Amino acid sequence: MSDHVWFRIPGQVSGLPAPFFLGHGRTTRPGYRTDRVPQAPLTEKLVVSIALTAGGQAKVGSQVRTLQPGHAVFHQVRDDTNWFGRHPQHR
Repeated sequence: MSDHVWFRIPGQVSGLPAPFFLGHGRTTRPGYRTDRVPQAPLTEKLVVSIALTAGGQAKVGSQVRTLQPGHAVFHQVRDDTNWFGRHPQHR
């Protein structure tokens, strides 16, 4: 299991979609990744996910890293270049 919060920056930013979203998630399924799961209303949105507990994993470009609490990643839902998820071996 890994806990995380996610949000979008409020206001209108040129070239980025609106509106603002804020939420909390608990990932219980091993191997969960944002590039594999549709997540309305976040499809096509730029998201910042922040790990609240150990067990998170992220890919940015070609690097996959295990996240510690407080680590964050920018990603877009269903984007396989940058994603946020749960480390498949975390218990």
